Amino acid sequence: ILGETGQDLWDCIYPKNEKGQAMYNPSGKYVVKLHVMGSWRAVEVDDRMPVVDGACILPRTKDKAELWPIIMTKALYKAISLP
Repeated sequence: ILGETGQDLWDCIYPKNEKGQAMYNPSGKYVVKLHVMGSWRAVEVDDRMPVVDGACILPRTKDKAELWPIIMTKALYKAISLP
């Protein structure tokens, strides 16, 4: 369901900087390229985080500034819920 063989997970997240790395988007909008049900799909998500009792309920790293795990998780949830 994720990017091509040999890619890191965050390589599927856009926009990218001049080095080809996923970068912060001030608009809060991201596109994640996923392979779902035999087809490549561009899934658009935002960087808003669902919280319960002040804590984000999606996977995160120890570095709270890293958005890629949240962006990737939101895209996966959205992709598997599409008809």
